Amino acid sequence: MGLFTPLDLPGAARIGARYGLSITGLCGLPEGGMNTNVVCSLSGGGRVFLRVYEHLDMDAAAMEHRLIEHLARGGVPVARPLLRASGDEPRSLTTHAGKPAAVFPWVDGETLCRRRATEADVEKAGEALAKVHLAGADFREIGAGRFRPEDLLSRLAGLRGDESLGEGAGAAVERLWTALGAHVERAAGLPRAESVLVHGDLFRANVLFRGGEIAAIVDFECACRGAATFDIAVTLLAWCYGDALQQGPARALFRGYQRVRPLSGADLERLHEDAVHAALRFSVTRLTDYHVAHGEAGAYRDYRRFLHRLSAIVDMGPAGLRAFLGL
Repeated sequence: MGLFTPLDLPGAARIGARYGLSITGLCGLPEGGMNTNVVCSLSGGGRVFLRVYEHLDMDAAAMEHRLIEHLARGGVPVARPLLRASGDEPRSLTTHAGKPAAVFPWVDGETLCRRRATEADVEKAGEALAKVHLAGADFREIGAGRFRPEDLLSRLAGLRGDESLGEGAGAAVERLWTALGAHVERAAGLPRAESVLVHGDLFRANVLFRGGEIAAIVDFECACRGAATFDIAVTLLAWCYGDALQQGPARALFRGYQRVRPLSGADLERLHEDAVHAALRFSVTRLTDYHVAHGEAGAYRDYRRFLHRLSAIVDMGPAGLRAFLGL
């Protein structure tokens, strides 16, 4: 249910009262496995979305809210946090059980599973991602994030030689360690990427559609400054991969993106290696965050799904990926 910090109806009602809301019911949401997320019913009708941030402190959560406001002013469809009726800044945040908490308006919309997402939908996701990169270009409060190759190597370092992992996970750690080292060497010879604001996690669960259009992009907790092609690759691997990379949706994603923000020659040179980085990022984080925490049989998000993506991207090579995408 996505509930890490205990949150019952009286607790939610106390939070709601700080925002001038009368909360009368709540239900946990399975989406967003890194935070406590609930949908709350209001007296007289209507709903709001309540989040308790499990991994951000107050300063980091406040920065995320400033980013959301910045993107909203730039025309990006986002859900802007509600403000408390009174009190100290930042008024978009409160606390629950010592952790930051916030209330957002409920956005009527739906997420699309891979089978339901048409090429037109994927093209709109590409357009929206390009708008994030453009609107966030002058937002300078945010840093490089926590998924750089050196961060991923650090995650793996503590697991190397850990016999408790089991044969499969232990072999995966060594494979990823080697693949990351090779990635760092190859990336060193590529043009330096223009630093843009990246969403970092534009999976289908973070895009709400209504009436065939995007109603909101949500969950900017992984946002950072980095390469646009890394962000596009994250979206590519999330939206356009079933048992293999699907050419129609993949080309639609890039078509939508380039309609708003054309890729440069340097971007195209970096594309394949940034796609390798994206596949490595999710393989490593899902291995360390979920597989190790829950055990071989109980992994919530299976890292092996992204090992398959990693193999597919590496095997394509730079020229093969660009030809596949029609670039």
